[in-house]
Amino acid sequence: MTTDIKNARIAFLGLGIMGSGMAGRLLDAGARLTVFNRSLERTAPLASRGAIVAATPRDAVAGADIVFSMVADDTASHDIWAASDPVVIAVDPHKASWTAAAVDSALRPLATIRVPVSHAGYQQLRRFAARWPTAVWAIEGAGGLGAPLASRLSDAGIAAVDVPAKLATRVRMLSTGHGRKNDDADALSVGIAAHSAPGLRSAVVEDAVIVLRALVEHRDEVVHTRTQTVNRLHVLLTQLLPGGAPRQLDADTAPARAGHARCAGWPPSSSPRFATWIGASPPPPPTSAPPSPTAPPP
Repeated sequence: MTTDIKNARIAFLGLGIMGSGMAGRLLDAGARLTVFNRSLERTAPLASRGAIVAATPRDAVAGADIVFSMVADDTASHDIWAASDPVVIAVDPHKASWTAAAVDSALRPLATIRVPVSHAGYQQLRRFAARWPTAVWAIEGAGGLGAPLASRLSDAGIAAVDVPAKLATRVRMLSTGHGRKNDDADALSVGIAAHSAPGLRSAVVEDAVIVLRALVEHRDEVVHTRTQTVNRLHVLLTQLLPGGAPRQLDADTAPARAGHARCAGWPPSSSPRFATWIGASPPPPPTSAPPSPTAPPP
């Protein structure tokens, strides 16, 4: 019986010198390749060519038609396959803290820890996880609040699974605790989701994605500020002008329109307080007196 390589789903475990070369040839032949390696950096060249990076050997071989294992010796092979059903270090990230739970294959929490988001907190989290050497990391929202931790783990060559927030919430709501929300319960829900849900993608943090996300957030803040300012201008000009101002309004044209209004006791549009309130900059004071005209010679 022969298998069409282009239609086969192939899993490749172990990306050393020989394994990387063989996996590369499979990609050249058009195979749909999923790879796993204990050191994450070895997967990057193949991932850039279209290979899927699995966080665990179990994820790599799930649904595969052919499985290759290319490791150094029996000990390495035992370590890889022993890690097929490992403890999961599940992390519920927040802006100021990381809460982690070690969850075994029976979906029971073995231990929990809460650390601050800092270098010291990261080191404390690594020491906590060192109690389970073959553990797999799972982070809720690795592209959002979990990005700082995912980036640190990636720099250290540690793979992590990205658990979508909606999936963790669904697990928590269906739990026997009636969906009670706290950091320990959230971390446990992340671990249960990582054990139970097949096909979770690896947490890959790219610098370009981080920069683009920061730019989008900044743009949203600027748009919000502008909208708030324009709304304030409309409220003010409704009191000053009959019928208010047209919809197309900005902070530059508003002072000019307000300058035509004449309301008793209302400060003029050139007043610094007035101009600042409506969002425009007050006219700067003159830096020096204009030169006096020179009298013509007799």
